[in-house]
Amino acid sequence: VYAQSRDAQNILVFGSFAGGLVAELLRYPVRHIDVVIQDENAFEHLAPYLTAENRAALDDRRLQLRFGDSRQYLRGLTDQRYDLVLALDAVPTSAYSNRFFTREFYSSLQVHLADSGVFCTQVSSASNYLGGTVRSYAGSVFRTLSGVFPEVSVMPGDIHVYCAGNRPGQVSEDPAELSQRYLATELDEHRFPAGYFTSLLPQDRIRDLHRQFRKQPGELNSDARPVTFYLNMLLWARFTASELADWLEALRSMQAWPYLVPVLAFLGLWWLRTMLSAKPPVRTRRQAGSFALVLLGLVAMALQLVVLFDYQAHVGFMFDRIALLNAMFMTGLALGTGLLGQAMTQRGRPESWLMALLLLVAVILLSTPAVLAQLGGLDGWGQEAAYLGMSCLYGLLTGAGFPLGVHLAQAELGEAAPTGGVSEAADSLGGAAGGLITGALLIPLLGVTGTCILLAVLSLLTLLPLAWARWAPPRIEALASRGYRAFPWSG
Repeated sequence: VYAQSRDAQNILVFGSFAGGLVAELLRYPVRHIDVVIQDENAFEHLAPYLTAENRAALDDRRLQLRFGDSRQYLRGLTDQRYDLVLALDAVPTSAYSNRFFTREFYSSLQVHLADSGVFCTQVSSASNYLGGTVRSYAGSVFRTLSGVFPEVSVMPGDIHVYCAGNRPGQVSEDPAELSQRYLATELDEHRFPAGYFTSLLPQDRIRDLHRQFRKQPGELNSDARPVTFYLNMLLWARFTASELADWLEALRSMQAWPYLVPVLAFLGLWWLRTMLSAKPPVRTRRQAGSFALVLLGLVAMALQLVVLFDYQAHVGFMFDRIALLNAMFMTGLALGTGLLGQAMTQRGRPESWLMALLLLVAVILLSTPAVLAQLGGLDGWGQEAAYLGMSCLYGLLTGAGFPLGVHLAQAELGEAAPTGGVSEAADSLGGAAGGLITGALLIPLLGVTGTCILLAVLSLLTLLPLAWARWAPPRIEALASRGYRAFPWSG
């Protein structure tokens, strides 16, 4: 990486101090190195067990440790410019670490690179295999980098190393060029055999890699659609011969249909059974209310996860804020249930109130991506307060629907209704489903915008059974030609 940067003087390293990289870089003729470390307490616990070389590096005046979130550090920089930036410690295995592989992260880095500056990162690959899954994963990183930096070089192998720069000819894949630069560097000892550049950079494999990236461009990875960490999950499913790999691949190609079709099928079968069996209106209201509770639980959890993902991307690592963000969300749920929901229930006609609330939720969902984009442009405490306010608002809206749904689910059964367990189960089931599919599938595959649109569509679909329970005639003679147990046959 030092040969790629041509005598870097000012270097920025994200993490990876204990691995010895920083201590090695201090052997080179550098002027200053900033190392950004996430957790100061963890580093202090680790310090007594560092190697002698790393402990000596801590005493070097050229080294400055910066504790805090890496993306927050970048946002706080003003006129600082670096000749070399290294993010070799991050792996896109989660939404947190994926933040170091997005277009927004690369763009913020580019601003703080010197004219001849170089940025290097790396991801897992497979030295002797470049199938569709590996190509999609590595290609996503390559495409995202290439979308920000005009020059990108690749070192193939079990680990792909990418170096990117703004100036033509700055980064190189030519072993002879890099060897010459390395040998020209003033060192007390050139420990690295310069001939190894030839084995590190096999030209035939590099040409084949670029050809495949051109033939099948990877997917763009962004804060709003962190697809690379999903592709990493898919990659490891392939490496471990997991049967989930084919399912994950299929879900990626089907977009929103795997989440819409089950709901549409359920509603269609429910309506058909209701028509054929001529159910009593009260029973129809109970089932419509229970279905609304499932949907409200799903939307509530999904919305909170959208806020958490976006907070982590724009504000920073949320570990020390997760309790506060969730507390604000739960406070909103409590206020929405205890105040708004109760007040609407007491006014009568819960179906109408619940339908109006679901329409409002759909509108809020459709406007959420634009609101989050505006919040990303804020800074400081105002930005954090806005995210906390959004968490409370989403809890307030979704919580307000809970008493209405419970009132419908327990229609004419009294306060000690046996359907209380059904209502609680419906809400919890929706919340569990929302948490599972939103964090693992919806946001990586559909992005924040696609996720919010899908949730809005689901909210609107929930209006159908509620409207039927509110206005449908109790019996349609042309359809009610079968017995109650006709279709589907209970048991």
